[in-house]
Amino acid sequence: MAPSFEPTTAVVTAARAAATTRAGLRSALGLVSAGLVLVSAGLVGECGAVMISRYVGGPDASYVNHWWAIALIGVRKRRAPCHAPPLPVTREAWESSPVAKSTMTRTAKPSSAQIPPRVSDLLRVPPGPVDLAAIATGDTPGFTGSGKADGKAAIRRLAPRLADLQEQLYAEGHTEGPTAGRRSLLLVLQGMDTAGKGGTVEHVLGLMNPMGVQYHAFKKPTVEEREHHFLWRVKRRLPPPGIVGVFDRSHYEDVVVVRVHELVPADQWSCRYDVINSFEEKLASSSTIVKCFLHISKEQQRKRLLARLDDPAKHWKYDPADLTERAYWDDYQQAYSVALRECNTEAAPWYVVPADHKWYRNWAITNILAERLAEMALAWPTPGGWSLEEQRAQLAADQ
Repeated sequence: MAPSFEPTTAVVTAARAAATTRAGLRSALGLVSAGLVLVSAGLVGECGAVMISRYVGGPDASYVNHWWAIALIGVRKRRAPCHAPPLPVTREAWESSPVAKSTMTRTAKPSSAQIPPRVSDLLRVPPGPVDLAAIATGDTPGFTGSGKADGKAAIRRLAPRLADLQEQLYAEGHTEGPTAGRRSLLLVLQGMDTAGKGGTVEHVLGLMNPMGVQYHAFKKPTVEEREHHFLWRVKRRLPPPGIVGVFDRSHYEDVVVVRVHELVPADQWSCRYDVINSFEEKLASSSTIVKCFLHISKEQQRKRLLARLDDPAKHWKYDPADLTERAYWDDYQQAYSVALRECNTEAAPWYVVPADHKWYRNWAITNILAERLAEMALAWPTPGGWSLEEQRAQLAADQ
């Protein structure tokens, strides 16, 4: 049982001092120091900070709450007004936030049992050679449920969070004046035929407001496109500020398809990896780049192609050319492995998403997008060029 006590005047005075000095935060309050920083900065409300203290405190959370009841007396009176947006108290948002990284170093870190690893960390391609054959296409890394039903339920729970983050990005990009945002997010989807690029767009991007999504599928280059540099058509489709752009296939076709089918000399496509890395590094200064390789097995592709033949409603999706491409399976796997190795940078990392299970593919990419958007520390834009109080007064008078 946690001790029960009433705060004395001396204790309240000490708590006030601890809540308003950095030295104090490192001393008596211990586990609640990170939460006090958040509250005093206005980044979370007091209830949200208590939740964080419980999260950090573990089995001692009830004792921590007694300290919160005392320490917040000083915080309420001493903190300056702040218009910063509330920080969502979720595991995903908390662990990826800059605030967590700066404050958790001064407190006891939660154990791995308390904070699950981020999906984006689990699926990120590590530096070095990539062997796609060694990555199981039917695994479900990071998912703790029991299957499809639990996966869909988990997506529904995460959907509001993803939608809010996207709306914040959209709002930032559509703010006028000197505070207007210049950032965007680009989702690149690559994979073999039937891997689920279109399904990802439908089930994951469908969770977002379509006004803030820009989709483009790259097909075989047109005559006009072939007359330009291979990145010409890609640059024309980059998302503007505030928009989530989606590439269904991309510039990586120019180091994969051209290699498999020997459409250009090897000395020409082999130098494109460096060109792509330079392009993406420059793009990353204003756009968060999320590159997902949807990884399915050859057997799973066969089943999906047969399913298209068996369902008249899916005949339009079937293309006999898919069988022709299927004959080059091993060549494509090798070409993708090299592309993942050569173009896996800090500015634009690759994620290999096991895609035999459609529900897991959707769940994983939903989490990756939410995590990467959270890293952007998005916020609701503050009014620019007008007074909130004046506008409210005018509306109140207009009756």
